Amino acid sequence: MKKYLGITGFLIGFIGIAIAVAYKYLYDIYLEALFEISLFTWISTMTISNEMNKEKPKKWLISLVSILSVIAIAYVLFVYS
Repeated sequence: MKKYLGITGFLIGFIGIAIAVAYKYLYDIYLEALFEISLFTWISTMTISNEMNKEKPKKWLISLVSILSVIAIAYVLFVYS
Protein backbone atom coordinates (compact mmCIF):
# COMPACT_ATOMS: atom_id res chain seq x y z
CA MET A 1 0.00 0.00 0.00
CA LYS A 2 2.72 2.47 0.88
CA LYS A 3 4.40 2.28 -2.51
CA TYR A 4 1.19 3.37 -4.26
CA LEU A 5 0.50 6.33 -1.97
CA GLY A 6 2.42 8.81 -4.13
CA ILE A 7 0.74 7.62 -7.34
CA THR A 8 -2.68 7.84 -5.70
CA GLY A 9 -2.00 11.38 -4.50
CA PHE A 10 -0.76 12.36 -7.94
CA LEU A 11 -3.90 11.01 -9.60
CA ILE A 12 -6.21 12.76 -7.13
CA GLY A 13 -4.28 16.00 -7.55
CA PHE A 14 -4.13 15.75 -11.33
CA ILE A 15 -7.84 14.98 -11.71
CA GLY A 16 -8.85 17.76 -9.33
CA ILE A 17 -6.61 20.33 -10.98
CA ALA A 18 -7.75 19.22 -14.46
CA ILE A 19 -11.41 19.64 -13.46
CA ALA A 20 -10.72 23.10 -11.97
CA VAL A 21 -8.85 24.21 -15.10
CA ALA A 22 -11.51 22.80 -17.43
CA TYR A 23 -14.29 24.62 -15.58
CA LYS A 24 -12.27 27.84 -15.65
CA TYR A 25 -11.69 27.83 -19.38
CA LEU A 26 -14.87 26.15 -20.61
CA TYR A 27 -17.52 27.58 -18.29
CA ASP A 28 -15.72 30.56 -16.71
CA ILE A 29 -16.34 29.12 -13.24
CA TYR A 30 -13.31 29.33 -10.98
CA LEU A 31 -13.15 26.35 -8.61
CA GLU A 32 -10.31 27.67 -6.49
CA ALA A 33 -11.12 25.46 -3.50
CA LEU A 34 -10.94 22.28 -5.60
CA PHE A 35 -7.68 23.43 -7.13
CA GLU A 36 -6.06 24.16 -3.76
CA ILE A 37 -7.34 20.99 -2.07
CA SER A 38 -6.06 18.89 -4.97
CA LEU A 39 -2.69 20.61 -4.80
CA PHE A 40 -2.42 20.11 -1.02
CA THR A 41 -3.38 16.45 -1.39
CA TRP A 42 -0.82 15.93 -4.13
CA ILE A 43 2.04 17.60 -2.25
CA SER A 44 1.29 15.95 1.09
CA THR A 45 0.91 12.43 -0.31
CA MET A 46 4.10 12.73 -2.33
CA THR A 47 5.99 13.94 0.76
CA ILE A 48 4.58 11.17 2.95
CA SER A 49 5.28 8.56 0.26
CA ASN A 50 8.89 9.69 -0.15
CA GLU A 51 9.42 9.57 3.60
CA MET A 52 7.76 6.17 4.03
CA ASN A 53 9.89 4.62 1.30
CA LYS A 54 13.11 5.51 3.12
CA GLU A 55 14.92 2.87 5.12
CA LYS A 56 14.41 4.78 8.37
CA PRO A 57 11.32 6.96 7.98
CA LYS A 58 10.86 9.81 10.42
CA LYS A 59 7.50 9.30 12.11
CA TRP A 60 7.38 12.90 13.30
CA LEU A 61 7.66 14.21 9.73
CA ILE A 62 4.86 11.95 8.52
CA SER A 63 2.66 13.06 11.41
CA LEU A 64 3.53 16.72 10.90
CA VAL A 65 2.75 16.64 7.19
CA SER A 66 -0.50 14.77 7.81
CA ILE A 67 -1.68 17.19 10.49
CA LEU A 68 -0.69 20.30 8.54
CA SER A 69 -2.37 19.07 5.37
CA VAL A 70 -5.62 18.36 7.23
CA ILE A 71 -5.47 21.82 8.80
CA ALA A 72 -4.77 23.44 5.42
CA ILE A 73 -7.64 21.59 3.73
CA ALA A 74 -10.01 22.51 6.58
CA TYR A 75 -8.92 26.14 6.28
CA VAL A 76 -9.56 26.15 2.53
CA LEU A 77 -13.00 24.64 3.06
CA PHE A 78 -13.74 27.23 5.75
CA VAL A 79 -12.62 30.18 3.63
CA TYR A 80 -14.37 29.18 0.41
CA SER A 81 -17.64 27.94 1.88
